[in-house]
Amino acid sequence: MIDEKELIEELKHMMGHYFRDGLYVNLKAVLRIVQSQPPADQWIPCSERLPVYYDWHHVTVKPFYEGRGNYVAVERYDRIKGEWSFHERAYKDKIIAWKPKPEPYEGVE
Repeated sequence: MIDEKELIEELKHMMGHYFRDGLYVNLKAVLRIVQSQPPADQWIPCSERLPVYYDWHHVTVKPFYEGRGNYVAVERYDRIKGEWSFHERAYKDKIIAWKPKPEPYEGVE
């Protein structure tokens, strides 16, 4: 996992030294992309933004019944349809936050 703050500082430092062949412009674009990403492993409220890619994500779901707490599920977001894809339609309006699903553990050899 990378340290976002260190990466941003390194990009800013590089921008101060590279001004030829359009590299400065490219570094500015990379810096904007990095700064627009949420910190690693942070929940993103659906009211703030939704996933860009059609992929599986961890989601926080409000409970259907009083007295129960929020829970975590894994769902897929369909950007073309503008909705979460799953088998239960009533479930759709209960998703309040999401974050990218982590890569599976590969083990150490």
